Amino acid sequence: MKDRTPAVDPGASSDLAFTVDACPVAQPRARHGRLPNGAPVTYEAPKAHPIHVFKLAVQAAARAAMAGSPAPLYGPGEAVRLWLYFCLPRPAKYDAFCGRGKDRRHKYPADALPHTAKPDADNLAKAAKDALKGIVWHDDSQVYRMVVTKQHVARGGLPGLTVLTRAGEKGGSR
Repeated sequence: MKDRTPAVDPGASSDLAFTVDACPVAQPRARHGRLPNGAPVTYEAPKAHPIHVFKLAVQAAARAAMAGSPAPLYGPGEAVRLWLYFCLPRPAKYDAFCGRGKDRRHKYPADALPHTAKPDADNLAKAAKDALKGIVWHDDSQVYRMVVTKQHVARGGLPGLTVLTRAGEKGGSR
């Protein structure tokens, strides 16, 4: 689909590229509190939270794209470059009309528009990186360069995520 095809470095090919056909969900923050006896406790996202469905969709798409490849694709200590293109649902107001008669037109362009509201790009990226741990890479700390784009889908498009990965330069710390 035209609106979910990202532009990357010309002439460079990706090690892995796939699209997730699921509405992106940001990683919720862990909540902290205390039990009645004073012991600290951390609350994770409840099982009914949509983050779990999104992560399963990311994992399924990654496994399908890696069919026949060893898991994880990048071993421990191997540097990874990552591009994440999040397409979030288009608000109804972006499809509103203005004008009358033959001057009637859409208020907003049909193109994909920048998404500048919540969820934050870093929380979306965290959810995707966590989902790919053990499938694409050994640990998400291997990602040393990451480009995250979040936008509204173009008119008539579907929300989702496009992921591209490449092996990084050799070297680095362990």
